[in-house]
Amino acid sequence: MNLLRDRIAELEQETAKLGALANASESTVQIERTAQQQLVRQVKALEQENGRLKEDLAFFENLASAEGKEAGFTINRLRIEPNGNPGQYRYRMLAAAQGGKKDREFRGSVQLVISLQEEGKSAMMILPEPNDAARKKFIINFKHFQRIDGAFQVPVAARVTSVEARLIQDGITRASQTVML
Repeated sequence: MNLLRDRIAELEQETAKLGALANASESTVQIERTAQQQLVRQVKALEQENGRLKEDLAFFENLASAEGKEAGFTINRLRIEPNGNPGQYRYRMLAAAQGGKKDREFRGSVQLVISLQEEGKSAMMILPEPNDAARKKFIINFKHFQRIDGAFQVPVAARVTSVEARLIQDGITRASQTVML
C-alpha cells in the first residue's frame, strides 16, 4: 500500500512538473506570437514609408528635370482619405514651383472643390467658404514647394465622389489636380 502511495505521489509530482513545463511553453509561444504580430505591423509601416519616400524621390527628380520648362506651379500627390469618423476626410498634397526662375514665390491660397452624392443628388462644396473663420489655414506661401494637409467635414449621409485642389493666386487658378474616390 505504501508502495502505491509513493508511486501516486511520484506521478503527481511529475504531472505538476509537466504542467508547469507546458504552461511555460504556452507562455513562450504567446510571447513569440505577439512579437511576430508587432514585427508584421512594423514591416507594413516601413513598406508604406518606403512607398512614400519613393514617391518623394520621383517627385523631386521630376522637379529637378523641369528646370528648363515654362515657369508655373503644380499640385502633386493629392490624397484624400477617410479620417475614421463618418463624414470626416483628410487631404494631403504637395504644391511646387516648376521651371523658370526658382526665386519665384507663390503667395495665395488652396481651394478644395468637393463633389458629393447625397440621397441620389449631386452636390458641391467649396472650401474655404467665403465667410469661413478658418480661412487663414488655406493661405499658403512658398518658393520651391510646400506640403499641405488638413481635414474637412461633409454631411454624414453624403458620399464624396471627387475632390479638386486648386492653387489660387491673385484670383487666378495657377494649378489644379483632381482625385476621384
